[in-house]
Amino acid sequence: MTAVNQERKLLLVGRSKSVARRLVLVGLIFVAAISGAAVATASMSDSGILNQTQIQDATGDSGGGPDLSSLTVTTYADRTVSLSVQFANRDFLHPGETVQIFVDLNDDGNADLNLSIWPTLDPSYLARRSGTAWTDVRQLPELVQADGSFSIRLGLDELQGDAAVPVAPAIGVAVRLWTDDPTTGQPRATPDDLLPSDNSWVQHQIQKPVVTTTVPTTTAPSIKPAPPTLALKCVRHTLDATVTPATGSAVASVSFFANGKLRTTDKTSPFTAAIPTKGHASLTVSAAVHLKGGGTRTLHKATHGC
Repeated sequence: MTAVNQERKLLLVGRSKSVARRLVLVGLIFVAAISGAAVATASMSDSGILNQTQIQDATGDSGGGPDLSSLTVTTYADRTVSLSVQFANRDFLHPGETVQIFVDLNDDGNADLNLSIWPTLDPSYLARRSGTAWTDVRQLPELVQADGSFSIRLGLDELQGDAAVPVAPAIGVAVRLWTDDPTTGQPRATPDDLLPSDNSWVQHQIQKPVVTTTVPTTTAPSIKPAPPTLALKCVRHTLDATVTPATGSAVASVSFFANGKLRTTDKTSPFTAAIPTKGHASLTVSAAVHLKGGGTRTLHKATHGC
């Protein structure tokens, strides 16, 4: 992912029938970063689930307003995706509070869609980015607000049509929360809480992770193939990253990320990348191993700057 435009943007959001529509001044500074320690991809017993990504948020960092605590993104075999957000200190959103879920559908570092969530009985909206503004697509009657959380499940094909961009193998999701400024009655210029709290994207792989298995034979003991590995080596102020594919796997390419930002994609073996580290005390290197038969395996490793 590339970094999102750091200019301040106007976001059109929906309110109740008795309240006029507002323009919220939003600083969307989405740096495409994600911590391998914070995000876990789970193997689910539900055969309909392809992949699930969860990220926790620190509590007590929202002042007196709602406190975001976690985000769960799940993709299913029927080409739907669910987004679920939990609160640490709320049963439901209160008047003058809104949660905005931004989705980077084509993995280019820019927000393509926005789900603006408002208190119960107020309409919530799906909007798409049109040039320099947001345009409402429709309301979200399928949104479920429960005790301490809300969730919604939408079709990827519908989202692709709404955004007019393709669905990438990995999508970015970020959550921002605003409360009204009592002096103006309008949402504040900056969010009260962010998830992730470092103002980044959560990267979610659409497809189920590739699982490599061995078939035992009667003539020789079965040997479990070596998994793919990510090796890091400091050379002056540059970090040399090398991916060794799993034994017997056919790799089409490897994309290397530093703190979530795409650095390079290598399509030939050996799969390597030179990542400058000057000015970084620490960073997380990720490698997305794209297999020729389909599917992606992502490796993460945290290290210090060189």
